[in-house]
Amino acid sequence: MRYKKSPGLCTHNDFVAAEWGEFVRYIEVAPDQYATRQVEVFQNGNVLRYDRLHWCDDFGSMVACKFSRKAKWINSFLGEEVIATAEFEEVWRSSQRSELWKQQVGRSRVAKWGAFHVA
Repeated sequence: MRYKKSPGLCTHNDFVAAEWGEFVRYIEVAPDQYATRQVEVFQNGNVLRYDRLHWCDDFGSMVACKFSRKAKWINSFLGEEVIATAEFEEVWRSSQRSELWKQQVGRSRVAKWGAFHVA
C-alpha cells in the first residue's frame, strides 16, 4: 500500500461538500493502483471517509482514477506528497468518530451507482 496527502482539488457541484470550502485529501492506494480508503478533512471541521464498500454518498465520493507508480511533475505541482502509513491510519481512525459518518452511511449512493469498480 502507498499513502498520499494532497490539497483537495475538486468536489462536484452535485455533492453537499461542494459548499464546505478547502480540504485535505488522504488516500490509501492499493497494488492495483486504485484507492482503497480515503479521508477528506475540511477547513470547517467536517470529515468524510470512503472505502471500496462505501465509495459514494450525497456528500462526495472516493477518487476512482488509477494512480501512477512513478513520481510525475503533476504530483508535485498539485501539492501531493507521500505520507507514512501511521499518518494515514491516525486520520482514518479519527474519521470513524466523525459526526458525519452515520449520515454518510444513511445517504449512500452505492445502491444507485453500483459497486466500486476498477478497470
